[in-house]
Amino acid sequence: MQSFIDDRAKGATPKTPAAPIPDGPLLLAVPRAAALLGLSPRRLYDLAASGALPEGIVIRLGRTVRISRPRLLRWLEGEGLEGTDGKS
Repeated sequence: MQSFIDDRAKGATPKTPAAPIPDGPLLLAVPRAAALLGLSPRRLYDLAASGALPEGIVIRLGRTVRISRPRLLRWLEGEGLEGTDGKS
């Protein structure tokens, strides 16, 4: 870790490039995500509650449910998600 901090202080670039952040918010409200998917918000809430979506797409913040936009896009593009079995 100290080596990384020293390299950054000297102006060196990190060894692994950061993944580009997609345009738009990182977390989507369920109604907005549902509209992007062509689903009703109720259907997306049901999918989230049933565990039908891969782990990491649904983010629960207390009683609030959000959808991770980058992970949703990766899943839709067929790239899969780390730590999941790919079920949908």
